[in-house]
Amino acid sequence: MLGLWRISDANPLQLLRYIFLRNAINRIATMPKVDIKDAAAQLEELAEEASHGQEVVITRGDGARFQLVPLPPDVSKPTFGSAKGLVKVGDDFDEPLEDFEDYVP
Repeated sequence: MLGLWRISDANPLQLLRYIFLRNAINRIATMPKVDIKDAAAQLEELAEEASHGQEVVITRGDGARFQLVPLPPDVSKPTFGSAKGLVKVGDDFDEPLEDFEDYVP
């Protein structure tokens, strides 16, 4: 698409679109592709590569492709009472605020 124009003639949006698409195509073309039968035998190594950011594509004989990607770590839910002792409430917590005296009946 951009080959029809000189780069100086392209508007910034066209140039960014071209660069994005070119990089996406290059990334897909350079991804290691592993047949599903081979992947079963080397799953541990492939998982290790994926955990370090390497994109791994598993292919099947019918042309289907699958990408092996790491998931973000599980976020643990806080347990009741886990902040005990970390929060201090002042002795005057329940006292009326001076700023609201005009609104109290």
